[in-house]
Amino acid sequence: KTNTTINVDDNGTVKVAATNQEDADKAIGMIRELTQEAEIGKLLGAPRPSVGFRLMHECGALATLFPELEAMRGVAQPPEFHIADVFDHTMLVLDNAATDSRLRKPGDVETLLAALYHDVGKPPTKGTHPDNGRITFFGHENISADVTRKRLVHWKAGMIGADVDHVVTLVQNHLFAWGDEVSDRGVRRFIRKVGAELVDRIDRTRTRGGRVIAVGTTVVRALESASRNGVLEPFAGETQIFIFPGYRFSSIDGLLTNFHLPESTLLMLVSALAGREFILDAYRHAVEQRYRFFSYGDAMLIWPGSRESGMENRESVKNDVSSSEDSSP
Repeated sequence: KTNTTINVDDNGTVKVAATNQEDADKAIGMIRELTQEAEIGKLLGAPRPSVGFRLMHECGALATLFPELEAMRGVAQPPEFHIADVFDHTMLVLDNAATDSRLRKPGDVETLLAALYHDVGKPPTKGTHPDNGRITFFGHENISADVTRKRLVHWKAGMIGADVDHVVTLVQNHLFAWGDEVSDRGVRRFIRKVGAELVDRIDRTRTRGGRVIAVGTTVVRALESASRNGVLEPFAGETQIFIFPGYRFSSIDGLLTNFHLPESTLLMLVSALAGREFILDAYRHAVEQRYRFFSYGDAMLIWPGSRESGMENRESVKNDVSSSEDSSP
């Protein structure tokens, strides 16, 4: 209902002619949204979606069509937890979601959209912790969820088979394991490297009767992934190990970690290490004593020794239990 004409020349350039700037801006906005809808469907349908997004960046189209994705490029992340910037990390997660049948069923575009947008809120929330100078992204999951909803509503996401509320829920809760059923869907993949030098140091430590104490749950996952039938071997690559009560540890003797979020996969990990009831008692004590929870809060040393823990197969734990009347962790 405007005096606007849209033409495409032989080079594929879209030209908009309008009687006023407002009509021209509306037409350009409509073209951009239509192009986004068409491109996102094709990109997510590829065996490795990251290839298309990287090519779009190279030709300048990513900044035009998906500026929120372009903004993730070069945004550094804490080296303790990530090996790449936000964009490269997102591309890795996206490819994992596209290729791993355990993470999604055929035609499940919601998981791919959630993988693409789960960290889009990091650039605007990036900060520095005042105490230790670490990079922080506090509240990024909320920003990511808001951006995702706005995008999908504009795209009329139902046209590509996506339920907006479901995608937003996945993005909002990507840091947590939720629901009553325990599965590996809530576990993010990691890229970790356990080199020959580290393996040698651990072997020498054990030979002289020492013990291996992991600092952080990421270390636990990396070491357990590198353990083959109880033998630690050099390892580099992806790991999607999911540790929950019933798991038997083979690489560590203890863990130093913080107090984790309720219903998270990390809480399941420490419960597997020390026993579920003992951990719940410890958390009740922490709440009563007003301990500081979550990242940058108080820490706890888990030294397993009970028969409920996942450590009873470790010789060091057996010795502790046999020499002490108190067999609790």
